[in-house]
Amino acid sequence: MLLSEILTNGNFLRLMLDAEIYVDGNVTTQFHTLNKMVDVQRMIFVKKLCPDDYSLQVETLKRITIEEDAFFEHTLSEDIVRIMREIRTRHLGDIESKADTSIVDRMVATVDEAAGFKGTPLQKFKLIFHKWFGAKDIKLSDNADEQLETALNSELLKPVNPDKKKKRR
Repeated sequence: MLLSEILTNGNFLRLMLDAEIYVDGNVTTQFHTLNKMVDVQRMIFVKKLCPDDYSLQVETLKRITIEEDAFFEHTLSEDIVRIMREIRTRHLGDIESKADTSIVDRMVATVDEAAGFKGTPLQKFKLIFHKWFGAKDIKLSDNADEQLETALNSELLKPVNPDKKKKRR
């Protein structure tokens, strides 16, 4: 579907023409000529002025040099982004184009439910695990149950009260 939309986009021809010009090297001579003209102008400054006086102009001319690959990288990426932006705009209202947030929404709702649940941290953990993964009854060995209970009750997992933080000096 997306490929057909790209191929039928009004800007696809422009992308293909720009790619053809680059691949065939149709403008390589023009880039070479332009850069040589800049080199000649640079040399005129060198001969005409003393080195201290022409440094700004020479530095400016050095920056004028155009790299063919960089030019077409920019041009082709603009062509592609233009096509993708048009397709994206056309699909903004589509159901299949929207991000599925239902999983995150369910997770947040489950955590909110667990926060209001009256029970031990282990019971809250089992509730979350049950809701997220659909596990009916989570049975752990006594040892694993105790270790998980200890971990869930540990100071590391308890929220920090900002008023009780020690101030460092």
